[in-house]
Amino acid sequence: MSNSKPLFVMGSKRSGSSFLVNVLNLHPQIYVTHESDIVWILYQIYKDLPARFHAYPLDEGKGMWATLNKYGETLRSIPPGTRDKKTVIEAFHRVLKAINETGRGGWDDPQKKKDLAWIGDKKPVQYSDPEIQSFLTDLFPEARYIHLIRNPKFVVASMMDAAETWGGQSVPEYWRETPQQILETWATHEEWVLQVKGRLPDKVHTVRLEDLAEDPVRTMSEALNFLDLDVPSGTFHARGGDFRFEELISSWTWKHPNRRHKSFDLAVSPRAHRIMQCYGYED
Repeated sequence: MSNSKPLFVMGSKRSGSSFLVNVLNLHPQIYVTHESDIVWILYQIYKDLPARFHAYPLDEGKGMWATLNKYGETLRSIPPGTRDKKTVIEAFHRVLKAINETGRGGWDDPQKKKDLAWIGDKKPVQYSDPEIQSFLTDLFPEARYIHLIRNPKFVVASMMDAAETWGGQSVPEYWRETPQQILETWATHEEWVLQVKGRLPDKVHTVRLEDLAEDPVRTMSEALNFLDLDVPSGTFHARGGDFRFEELISSWTWKHPNRRHKSFDLAVSPRAHRIMQCYGYED
């Protein structure tokens, strides 16, 4: 059994989770994949769902197909409907460690990290979904979660912008709805997170995108402390030079992530307002 513990990034889409994963992966003992969908694949196997894998209902499934295309032989070797938790847990670690070693074309570059303390995936909505949460709690009770949140005004604006400008790329259908409908979906997903935080208060750490952009070193130091990790000492060779870890984090900073949609106006519902207050956001 692997010594690495499971780590999952959750929240709402268009909140900056890809940026967060890139920063987390600067640490030599953390490896998080970009939407490998490993849990959703294993969930379908464990629940003995139809033989043909299908995308998560609120997703387009591109990450899942990329994983199955490269590691499908390993995953399809698990008997559908197996109740052997050890087999499923070992497959989780085996596939993610293989991605760490060899990559996943167009999604994850090989990093070949050794002595990983944490290994996991980011799927912002999935990992707070009550049904998936039940599966995770059952198989990975030791898992921890980093919850990324962004002011919903800019989440909604970003979803609408993507629905209009991504051309042939598929997007979740709810991104094409009215601003108020999208906001209500955001509220649902964040209410799922609050439920997880209520059940597992010591296993969820919230990061605001705005704080990560404004003060990345402090924000990441707090996240590493949550994961029982120290800020690495010494220097790292990356991006054509040698950097201290703090310098490397600062070099990845996403300055002013909300500036593009600053003029977007959104009427905030009482439901969304209550969630925003939990994280210090103003209407």
